Amino acid sequence: MQTGAIVAASASALVLAYSANKPQKIGKFFTLDDVIRSNRAESLGLMSAQRMISQASIENARRLARHVIEPIIQQLGETPRVTSWYRSKALNERTPGSAQNSKHLTASAVDLEFYYQGQERNDLIVRAALAAANFDRMILEYGTLTRPAWIHIEVAPIGKTPEKKILRYNGTSWQVLDYLAALQLFG
Repeated sequence: MQTGAIVAASASALVLAYSANKPQKIGKFFTLDDVIRSNRAESLGLMSAQRMISQASIENARRLARHVIEPIIQQLGETPRVTSWYRSKALNERTPGSAQNSKHLTASAVDLEFYYQGQERNDLIVRAALAAANFDRMILEYGTLTRPAWIHIEVAPIGKTPEKKILRYNGTSWQVLDYLAALQLFG
């Protein structure tokens, strides 16, 4: 099979074979490899499924990088760690706690962590995202309200104004945070 050759067609989009030989840029700071990389997929033997990503998902990853992650990087002055971006259906099904309709399935969501001076400081991602204000939905997951364990952040669908919806999930319950209150809390 040729690198990048079309290997299957679906009703929604053409599915492309991923090429590790020719990195495809996804914004200023990321490649397609960053989008599909998954330690969990590797340990479960699912990397071949991860490499089958639709062109539509690649475009979602580009929009997420350009409109959400890159402005966060500009605010932080450093690149946060991507812990989960695109998830194949096979990986999503084998990831505990994943929603069946997860935005990770379309590369419209990313989970981020940030370490500053040797300490986990995911609150700085929240602060940067609030300052940039380009996200559709942000979930502060686990940890505490002001020190979440990681940040799940989504890009708005094409043609839709970002909602800037902020949620907190502690493993058992959801809390909606007011945008202005979050600005005061994290500002």
